[in-house]
Amino acid sequence: MYKELSAYNATANGLAVPFEAVADAVPGFALMLAFVLWFIICLGTYYTQQRRFGRGDLVASLAVGGFIACIAITLMSLIPGFIHTWEIATIVTLEIGAIMLLFTRE
Repeated sequence: MYKELSAYNATANGLAVPFEAVADAVPGFALMLAFVLWFIICLGTYYTQQRRFGRGDLVASLAVGGFIACIAITLMSLIPGFIHTWEIATIVTLEIGAIMLLFTRE
């Protein structure tokens, strides 16, 4: 059953209440939010490099986007009940893969 916003203890938790409500209603919301952030940063850095230098570096953009997503998901983990361990593991695994791609290319 869906809980209303008034069912959460707003006086004790403060600004974390809307995040807790969203996490209860949509279990994978934090992961979707981190993915959207990663995608926007990745495409933004790629097309900025392409515009400034004439050639974009997709692997470096993947690494930068993953790094920013790791920072964001670490900050999201400070909100109790908003993010789960498997979501943190997913983002960190993607970031490690992007860094490995960045350092193993020729």
